[in-house]
Amino acid sequence: PSNWMAVDRAVSSAHPYSNNYEETFQVTVEGATQVAIYFERFETERGYDFVEFKDAAGTVLGKWSGNHNGEFSPTASGDTIFM
Repeated sequence: PSNWMAVDRAVSSAHPYSNNYEETFQVTVEGATQVAIYFERFETERGYDFVEFKDAAGTVLGKWSGNHNGEFSPTASGDTIFM
């Protein structure tokens, strides 16, 4: 994904987030055949809090917990990814 076209989007949960916090973010890049999200900063409480990545069909592509600063999410086919 590092050589793909980049589109700036800002997505952020409340911080600190509350107990049992749930929110879904949708990122769509019109016309894209694959989408991945680059995280400058990604921090959750390792082993307790998780973020699932899903494609438009609802298939779970991956599940993260802990710190993933400077990383790309799993890649979704199509123009939309949910987290």
